[in-house]
Amino acid sequence: MNCGPASSTYTSPSSHKGQVNNLVTSFDPASQYLYYLTDEGSEFTRLKRYALADGRHEEVQKADWDVVFAVFSHNGRYRVTGINEDGRVTISMIDARNGRAVPLPSIPQGGLQGVVIARSESKVAFYVNRSSTQRPARSRYSLRQADQADALTES
Repeated sequence: MNCGPASSTYTSPSSHKGQVNNLVTSFDPASQYLYYLTDEGSEFTRLKRYALADGRHEEVQKADWDVVFAVFSHNGRYRVTGINEDGRVTISMIDARNGRAVPLPSIPQGGLQGVVIARSESKVAFYVNRSSTQRPARSRYSLRQADQADALTES
């Protein structure tokens, strides 16, 4: 939905046939693309984006499992994507300036949720749900200039 002062325009991210699941994740920070998850033409959900200027659809990230979320940092430097790998969510982080993966340290086993990137783009935090006998772990990582993440805490 384009909600400008003069008009509103409805746009669908796909012109599919049959049963397709689409889920909007976000706009990019520059508001040039609408990012969404879709299973159109695939067994697994993947991340695509829709160019608002010309209506192009581009594949952004796919895996041999379902992509379940994608979030951007405040200024758009980083994109974190979650993938459900056989019941366990793993994350990857991309530096959007150059498209390179940001190496992440070992992340505790469990169900990952609640990824948040600091407004300064210098830290990322999330929860890891473990077995019912352990309490959830809260993990924080510092993002260095060398495009690497260092573990700060696990509590």
